[in-house]
Amino acid sequence: MNGNTDTSNRPELIDVSVLYVEDDDKIREGLMRFLTRRFKTVLTAMDGEEGLSVFIAKTPDIVITDIKMPIMDGIEMIKNIKQRSPDTPVVITTAFTDVSYMIKAIELRADAYVRKPIDKDDLFNLLNKILIRRQTPTDDTSIIKREVQLLRDRYEKMKRMLMGAVEAASHALATIDHFTADHQRRVAGLSEAIVAEMSLSEDIIFKIKIAAMLHDIGKMHVPAEILTKPAGLTEIERAVVKTHAMAGYEFLRKIDFTFPLADIVLQHHEKYNGSGYPLGLNGSNILVEARVLNVADVVEAMSSGRPYRPSLGLDMALGEISDRRGVLYDPDVVDACLNVFGKDFKFQE
Repeated sequence: MNGNTDTSNRPELIDVSVLYVEDDDKIREGLMRFLTRRFKTVLTAMDGEEGLSVFIAKTPDIVITDIKMPIMDGIEMIKNIKQRSPDTPVVITTAFTDVSYMIKAIELRADAYVRKPIDKDDLFNLLNKILIRRQTPTDDTSIIKREVQLLRDRYEKMKRMLMGAVEAASHALATIDHFTADHQRRVAGLSEAIVAEMSLSEDIIFKIKIAAMLHDIGKMHVPAEILTKPAGLTEIERAVVKTHAMAGYEFLRKIDFTFPLADIVLQHHEKYNGSGYPLGLNGSNILVEARVLNVADVVEAMSSGRPYRPSLGLDMALGEISDRRGVLYDPDVVDACLNVFGKDFKFQE
């Protein structure tokens, strides 16, 4: 716990205890100073786990919390707090791009949210309204449901806008190399199927689709005559092609996505045993989305024709990932991929 300020000798302060949970030291300390000038007791914590411990020990009247934090995030902390004390008001602080988390928080009956950067006066007015509402309780279930639906609608709109931008970028690549553009689309379909087979979340499915549609975007920096060369590549040309993972990362890291898209693209040629590129990562050090992409990428590439060779066939592609399961490829991803094809998966033409 980073702060526990009791200023009971100042009668003008509101006789309420506030718990503020935020992992950013500068933000936490700045807002703590503001709150201690207005409330009798202010408690702080650096993450959800510490925040929950403080809540259990001190039972504050109001909780203000960030959502994205290490160790335990705000969603899990809110869930635990509401299980213990359903009537304790919880206010979440979040960036606009955290809308999916906001939906989850409100579904857990968080009472309100404020966007970052936090307007301190707006926050104070909001806390006052919550305190007044506590004194005159009403059934606000319909209000919560309406807020959830509005956030869901906004989230879906943002997803559609993002997918439109991704498809536009993929079409731009198609003007240079239609083989790569078709490859990305087909890898996206297989990756989605693999993730669904692994019973991962809807969020992961959406992320993998975006990443798959862009995983070779760095090839826009590879000369077209190399990408479309009708013969095998030289060692130097293969080295040039390998730069596409880093080039894609450099392009995407400048865009403020709500998930590590640039890192997924960077890692999609890493291998389970550490023999891949460009970083030589291994095992769980590779993002799960990148591990999925790696398998889908290999299967699609081997089973499809290229300018310099015909298709090697699906059987050879599935044999490759089976034979090197747990060596080059994540065993769970391989198993899911084989199950997907066992259910008669077909690449979209």
